[in-house]
Amino acid sequence: METLIIETEKTESGKLKALMLFLTALEIPFKKSDTLDKRIQEAREEKAKGQLKTVNAQNVWESI
Repeated sequence: METLIIETEKTESGKLKALMLFLTALEIPFKKSDTLDKRIQEAREEKAKGQLKTVNAQNVWESI
């Protein structure tokens, strides 16, 4: 299974509908994740406010 994440602007709803129709025509299952959309938006807002915490992948426990 492959996962694709597609970001569109609210003004591009026609393009999103066309893409969903295309996937349906090809019988490719898909789902829209409102939860993921909300979490991404919250993370972007935290980053803009300087509240996003970065973690060092080499030293996870000490960077938290």
